[in-house]
Amino acid sequence: MDHRTVEDVIIEFLAEHQHGTTPAELRRQIQERGEDMPIDSQLAVEVVVRVQNHFGVRLPTTAETAHYLRSVSGFAARVQALVEEAEGSAAGGREGA
Repeated sequence: MDHRTVEDVIIEFLAEHQHGTTPAELRRQIQERGEDMPIDSQLAVEVVVRVQNHFGVRLPTTAETAHYLRSVSGFAARVQALVEEAEGSAAGGREGA
């Protein structure tokens, strides 16, 4: 899975809350305004939960995670890293069996 795929999922979830805005339009808006996440804290929690469920990962509740949530790109990078860690652990567990 690549970074763009994770970003696409995040942007799709965000666009669902901006009635009348398509994911493509939202991506363009984000690119024009900068990478900041266009959400409030309540929506952030909802999007985090949906992303965690979608990718099967858990973001720890830490200052580092809060930092990653400042931008779509940072959030996507953290989720991608967690997915890759989980895949690596799963592969390692199968090899040792």
